[in-house]
Amino acid sequence: MLALQWGVPGSIKPYSWYLLLFFAGVNLAAHALTARGLGDAADFSNRSMGATGLRLFLSAGVLFWFFWQVRDQATRVHFAATFFALYFLFTGFEIQALLSKLRRNSRKPVEKND
Repeated sequence: MLALQWGVPGSIKPYSWYLLLFFAGVNLAAHALTARGLGDAADFSNRSMGATGLRLFLSAGVLFWFFWQVRDQATRVHFAATFFALYFLFTGFEIQALLSKLRRNSRKPVEKND
């Protein structure tokens, strides 16, 4: 965003930085929630889905709040484009982090209780 702001002046609005902080905070909280369940596979799945749902509802709330507050169509379109670009960017990082943890755990031998 910083390179885009310097390269194309006016392309990054001030709320874009707040969105970046919002997504960083939400994903940090989701990571902390998910990391607590790493020891137990069922607990990890529940926490991971809960964190994803929480992020989804918080994100939807921010999006609806902004659309309710701002009436300018051009600002709404720019906000939505920035919002979804950051949303998918952070989702990609989250998927990458989860896959790396799953790969690490899939190499462990499975214990059978006979």
